[in-house]
Amino acid sequence: MDNIKIKELYKKRYNFQDFYEIATTLINQNKLFSNGSNQSVQKEKIECQNGDIRVDLPISFGSEKATYRLAILGLEPRDSNSKFNINRSGKFVFGTPFGIEYWTEKNKYYRCFESLFQKQDCYLYFTDVVKEYEVKDSKGAADINARKTFWTKAALEDNIAFLKSEFDIIKPTHILALGNDTHAFLKLHFGDKVVQVIHPNARQNQQSKLNAWEIAKKQLNDIF
Repeated sequence: MDNIKIKELYKKRYNFQDFYEIATTLINQNKLFSNGSNQSVQKEKIECQNGDIRVDLPISFGSEKATYRLAILGLEPRDSNSKFNINRSGKFVFGTPFGIEYWTEKNKYYRCFESLFQKQDCYLYFTDVVKEYEVKDSKGAADINARKTFWTKAALEDNIAFLKSEFDIIKPTHILALGNDTHAFLKLHFGDKVVQVIHPNARQNQQSKLNAWEIAKKQLNDIF
């Protein structure tokens, strides 16, 4: 029921069509998440153009009745590779958070959250703080713009209200904030449920020589 309400919330804003049918099939084709279905889908190649808006629509795993309901948030979407673009509606191009359908056993994000996927009492909900990424003439220019405008966009009344609507629906027991800025913003607006987790894609710790995903995995294992 919660997943249906989330889809309705996002559809009112972006009017996407068959995104979740395609995304679910692609995720189920991945051996990490396979549900035994032989269903396949042909995904058209979609290139982002200057002026497009890249949006990650949320993806969840696990039972909605789980003891731990974890909202996992990064900063904002990116336009890193056209293979991550699932479909388009006007200027909006949609993908999944962190390119979930392409995760492998060596993927930093999967390694970080692997133990949580294996727990029966965890519901995992992946999304972003800022919902929209402005595509520019070059990826470099777009990434600089995203970092420069993160706090301005995150603090918009409409964005905070939208996040609150999400959290009201999924009722997270914990809000996992990946990285410093994500944590600072979410802690300011959503309080005690927010837990800071080192970003899995951050640099290796020079003292411990541990990769960021290893540190993040240990953090999560200590909590859950």
